Amino acid sequence: MNTSTRFLLAGAFAATLLLTGCGNGQDTRMVTDPEISVDDLRKHVYYLASEELKGREAGSPQEAVAANYIADHFEAFGLIPAGENEYLQEFSFTRGVRQQPGRVYLESTGVRINAEEGIVRAWGISGSGRATGRLVFAGYGIQDTEGGFDEYQAVDVTGKVVMIMRGDPESDEGADDRDIIRERVRLAEDNGAAAILMTVPSHYEGTQPLLPLRYDRLAASATIPVLQLTRETARILMQYAAFDLDYMESEIIRSGEPVSVETDMPVRVVVDLATERRIARNVIGLVEGTGDPERYIVVGAHYDHLGFGEHASLYNGTEPRIHPGSDDNASGTAGLLELAHYFAENSPHYSLLFIAFSAEEMGLLGSEYFMGNPVVPIDDILAMINMDMIGRLTDGQLAIFGTGSSDIWNELIGGIHIEGIEVRMSASGTGNSDHTSFYLREIPVLHYFTGTHAQYHRPDDLPDLINYEGLASVVNHVAQVIDGINRYEPGDIIFTGTARAPVMGMPGAVTLGLVPDYSYEGDGFRISGVAPGRPGDLAGIRAGDILIAFNNARIADIYDYMRLMREFHPGDKVAVTVMRENEEILLTVVFEP
Repeated sequence: MNTSTRFLLAGAFAATLLLTGCGNGQDTRMVTDPEISVDDLRKHVYYLASEELKGREAGSPQEAVAANYIADHFEAFGLIPAGENEYLQEFSFTRGVRQQPGRVYLESTGVRINAEEGIVRAWGISGSGRATGRLVFAGYGIQDTEGGFDEYQAVDVTGKVVMIMRGDPESDEGADDRDIIRERVRLAEDNGAAAILMTVPSHYEGTQPLLPLRYDRLAASATIPVLQLTRETARILMQYAAFDLDYMESEIIRSGEPVSVETDMPVRVVVDLATERRIARNVIGLVEGTGDPERYIVVGAHYDHLGFGEHASLYNGTEPRIHPGSDDNASGTAGLLELAHYFAENSPHYSLLFIAFSAEEMGLLGSEYFMGNPVVPIDDILAMINMDMIGRLTDGQLAIFGTGSSDIWNELIGGIHIEGIEVRMSASGTGNSDHTSFYLREIPVLHYFTGTHAQYHRPDDLPDLINYEGLASVVNHVAQVIDGINRYEPGDIIFTGTARAPVMGMPGAVTLGLVPDYSYEGDGFRISGVAPGRPGDLAGIRAGDILIAFNNARIADIYDYMRLMREFHPGDKVAVTVMRENEEILLTVVFEP
C-alpha cells in the first residue's frame, strides 16, 4: 500500500487565492478555467442562488433549469453522460396533497359546509372517502386505560362520526403537536370510527385553529376521512344535535372525568384529496479512470433547496419568500462542478462519478433512488465524498464526518495540510445528507461541512454571505483527498463503519438500532440500515425489511413505531412481524437490559 499523498493542486490553489474578480450574479456563461478558482465558484453560486431559480425546489421547473445548467457544464467539461437519459436520472415522488374543489365538505340537517368557505379543512393524513353516521362527541379522544381516563369506554363509536378536540383538558399542550394529534386520529380509527371531526378546545391560544393541509411522507394515511372544523362550526353542529359543546368541555375540566356522548343526528363527511406527484432528477457525469476504470469514487452534492419554503423552512414570516440556499447547497454544487472540471483535465486512476442529487431536502430521495437504481455496480464503488454546506468557513474550522467508515481516512486526511484550514474529524458516517445512503450500503464515506448558521433554511441564506476563498480551500482539500484515494489499492479501502452510528430511538428509551428509510411511502416502517450488535440485528432484522407489527399491534408508519417503542422496557421480549420480499416473517426481539 502506498499511502503518500500527491499535492498536484498545491500550486494551483495558491494561485486561486489571488483571484478576487467579482462574479456577475446573472452571468450564466460557461466556465472555461479547469483550475479550482474563486471566481468560478462565485459564478456558480450566484447563478444557482439567483431569483431566476426560485430556490430550486425538487420537481419544480426551476430545479429542471438548475439540472440542465449542471448537465451543460458536465458536457462542456467532457464528462461522459452516466444517467438514464444522457446526464439525467429521473425519479418521481409525492410532493403533497390538495383538496379537490367542491369535494371536501360536511353535511347535516340539510346544511352543507364546503372547504372553500374556510371553516372546514381536511387534514394531511386524511383518507379519501365518504362516510355517514351518527355524531359522537369523544372529548379529547384520549384512551388512557391505565390512568383511568378512557373517553371511548362509555360510547360505541363503530360506524359513527366522531368529534374530538385537540390538546388536553386545561392545557393547550399538544393542540398543535402533529404527533399527538396523529395518535388521537389513530385511536379513533382503531375504535371503529367511520370519520373524524377535529376542532380546538375553547381555551386554545394557538394561531392555527385549522392546521395547514400538509403532506407527511412518513405518515400512513388514515383509512377514514378526517375533517377539521373551526370551534364555532363545531359548536353549532353540536347545538343542532341538542348538546352544548362548551358545557361538555367545562364538565371534563371540572370533574376530571370523560364526558362522551352519542347523538341521534346523522352527519355526512366527504373528503377527496388528490396526490401531487412530481419528477425530480439527479445529474450524473463520469470521468473515466486511466488505471482501473471499473472502480469508482462517487463525488456528490445535492443541488435542490426549499423553493419558497413550504417544507422544512425555519422562516416565521407570513408571506412566502424565495429560499435561495446559497450555502445549502449551491456551495457544494459549485464545488462539485469545479472538481468535475479539474479532474476531467487531470485523469485519475479510478473512475470518478460526479452526482448532483435532487430531493435531498425531501429526505435524501435522490441518493436513495440512485442506490436503488445504480448506474454502476454498487460493489465497485470504493468510496463516496459528499459536500453539503461548505461555503461558510469561519476561523478555518472544517468538519469532516465519516472518518470512522474506513481505516484509510485518518491517515489520508492527516497528511493534507492547507493553510487556513483546521480539520475536525468525526467518526460517524450517518447524518442528514446524501452520504448516509451510501454509508448504509457499507461504502466508506466522507461528509464535508463548514457549520450551520443563523441563515440556515431561511430566505437570507444569500450568495454574498459565502466565504469564497474559504470555499476554494475546502474544494481544494476534497481534490487532494480524491487524489489520495487513487493511490490506494482497492483492497485497502475497506468499510469499517462506526461502533455506534446514530439510529432511531428516544432519549432514555429502549432502541432496536434501526435507521429509517425516509424515502419509503408505503404501509409499515421500512429499514435502511441496522446497527451491528444491537437488538434489531441480533433478532435478524435486515436492511430493506418492513416492520408491520409489534406483538400483533399494527405498525402503519414511523409514528406508530415510535409510539409502540415507548411502551417497552429493558429486558422485554417482543414479537416483531416484518415483510421481507413479500413474505411475512416473525422475529423475536429482546431489548437490552
